[in-house]
Amino acid sequence: WLKPSRPRTRGFGSRPPLRSHPVTRSDRVRNSTMCIKPTLITAESRETQAKADNCSAFQASEFDKLTAGILRPTTWMIRNLPRKFSAWDLVRELDLHVDRTSYDFVYVPWDKASLHNMGYGFVNFVDVDVARLSYAMLEGQPWQTGMRSRGAKLAPARVQGLAGNLERYTAAGGEPEAGHRPLVFQNGAYVDLTSALQCFCPAAAPPLSHPPSPLSSAADDFSGHSSMSGFCDE
Repeated sequence: WLKPSRPRTRGFGSRPPLRSHPVTRSDRVRNSTMCIKPTLITAESRETQAKADNCSAFQASEFDKLTAGILRPTTWMIRNLPRKFSAWDLVRELDLHVDRTSYDFVYVPWDKASLHNMGYGFVNFVDVDVARLSYAMLEGQPWQTGMRSRGAKLAPARVQGLAGNLERYTAAGGEPEAGHRPLVFQNGAYVDLTSALQCFCPAAAPPLSHPPSPLSSAADDFSGHSSMSGFCDE
């Protein structure tokens, strides 16, 4: 019979007992990553990715079809707006999808008699590439800041460009309520409508001494106010 060995005591000339290396944070991370199983690419994940790719390709082809024959399709009509949406409500909805520097004109026509909008609005994007990207992100999407079962529907507007839309606004005549005038932006900052009209439509615009819109103070708090310095040169 073998007797159990007794633990050896450290004596003169004997080697010190081996001690285990303390477990560090890197060791834990290394051990945990070794235990992670690779993600399996299932048939469902392939189908989901294929649907997303097909949807993007379809939206790209639809954009090309809608803009065929238009030189610079930057202004778009957005339909199926919630009926209580104002121009600033549309701005808040756009900010959820694109950066505010992506557009420079937002207008939601308002019906004074029924106290709601006409069901559509206009947005002018800064260039065609931004318009294409915004179309892919907004087309058919549900409204996140308003109650409406039907998603957004986009189509090129008949009047294109910031200057063209401002000229059309002045030519239409009439003075809408202060909270429902077109909104003009420069690099994401709100620009007073009187200054914008003086820049693009000097013949029909009121003089710059005209008091600013009551909405200007609210717009300053909402996005910051911008002067027109350098705006007319763009």
